[in-house]
This record gives sequence, structure tokens and C-alpha cells, in this order.
Amino acid sequence: MTSIDRVTHRSPGTARARAGQIAGAVVIDAAVLALPVGAAVVAAGPARAPDLAVLAALVAVGAVVGQLRNWGSTGQTWGLAVVGARQVTRSDDSPPGFARALHGTWIADVRGARDPVDPALLVPLPPPPGPQAPPVAPTARASGGEPVAPRSRARARALLVLDGRVGGAVGDGVVLGRNPTAIAGERAVAIADIGREISKAHLGVTIDDDGGAWATDRGSTNGSTLVRSDGTSIQLAPGRATPLRPGDHVRIGSHTVAVQFVTEVSVAAR
Repeated sequence: MTSIDRVTHRSPGTARARAGQIAGAVVIDAAVLALPVGAAVVAAGPARAPDLAVLAALVAVGAVVGQLRNWGSTGQTWGLAVVGARQVTRSDDSPPGFARALHGTWIADVRGARDPVDPALLVPLPPPPGPQAPPVAPTARASGGEPVAPRSRARARALLVLDGRVGGAVGDGVVLGRNPTAIAGERAVAIADIGREISKAHLGVTIDDDGGAWATDRGSTNGSTLVRSDGTSIQLAPGRATPLRPGDHVRIGSHTVAVQFVTEVSVAAR
């Protein structure tokens, strides 16, 4: 049984690579290594060109080192990149690195399905509200026979904005990280980042009873930075909720988290 058959965690929208993709990647990677190695053997033997043999050997070593570095940081060798696949960890769908690979990995199809390192919503959030309802013609009349205008009701709705994209309503709260666990009515939003700059559960965003937004660092390794609308920034204290004002955003690693408030209008007759 291969590692890709022992997947214990796979985020929504992802899929395992097909056997043909994996075989193609192995062939490409073997060819990348075989060419300089073969050239070194030929140069050192029949061609009797020691300088060329040394050069070919150095190219082979450089190819191996380059492959390992690229695989450790991105989960892709040249072969995997060509066939559209990526190797990620079983625990949180992040690139393996050298030590983490010992804990188990699987190979994802990034051409026919979602790339595991792309931000993903573990729990689908409600979509942003549509356009405001158009005016409704009055249908009721007062006792004197005059038409009564419909009564409109407006309410604010908080939307989560992740890396500049609206991801849905915040609701009671969300928790963001590499592989967060939702608690107490929160919704979990997973962000698998290649740079490995964010923690498993990194940042929480909640809405209070008055409609205000609050950000809380969940004891992350690299911390969270609140950037105010005027450009000033502060480091969030772990475990302490900090209010978010209009125009603020929070930086977690290379990702940006913000809350956008919109107004929904519903119309009802008196």
C-alpha cells in the first residue's frame, strides 16, 4: 500500500493523483537525473574527456539538490509539476519539508482538482448578500383611504474577506489557520500556505451582540499583526480580543484577513 492510499486528511475539493500522473512524474524525474549522469559516464569512459565528466557530474549533483529543495518547499519535483501533481502532508495538506515527510504524505492532482495549498473553506460559509431589494409598491391603505408606504428594515452583515476575496458571512465567528478545529459555533477556514508561516489555529474573528468585529490571536507561533486604516500596526496579544475598525485588516504570514460590513434591506408592508 502506498502513502497515497493511507490518506487520513484531505480538504474539500482536492483529489488524489492518478497512477498515470505519478508514473509520468517518476519517468521525468529519472530522465532529469539520467541525462547528466549518462553524460558523465560517457565522458569519463569512451570519450575520455575528464573535464566534461566532472562538469556533467556537477550538473547531476545540482539537479538532485535542486529537486530536493523544490520538493521540500513546494511539494513538487520537476516531474510532479509537469504532470500537474503535488505531494503534501497527511496532517494538514501542506508541502512536506524534509522532517515532516516522515509523518506521511499523499500526492494530490492539482490539474483536475483544487490544489491543496490554495486557501479553502472547511465549512462553506453563506454567500454574500445579493443586491438590495427594489422598492415595493404600497398595497395596504390606512383607515382614511390613503396608501401606506411599506416599511423597510435594514441590518448590517459582516463578511469575511480573505486575501482580498469575500469568503462569506462571518456569522458568530470564524477560526483561521492551516488546519483549524471549529469550536462553540465557529466556522473553520483552512489556509494551507507554502511558506508555512501560519499555525494550525492562528486567528479568530468574532462578532459581538452590537455588531462589532473582534480579532484574537490563538497563540500562534509567528503572531498576528493588526494594520489600522491609517497604516499604523500593532502586534495582537495572544488570547486577547482586539476590536476591528472599518478599513482595518490583520496580517497572518503572507495572508490578509479583514471584515467588510454590508447593509441588507428588507421591505415589508405595515
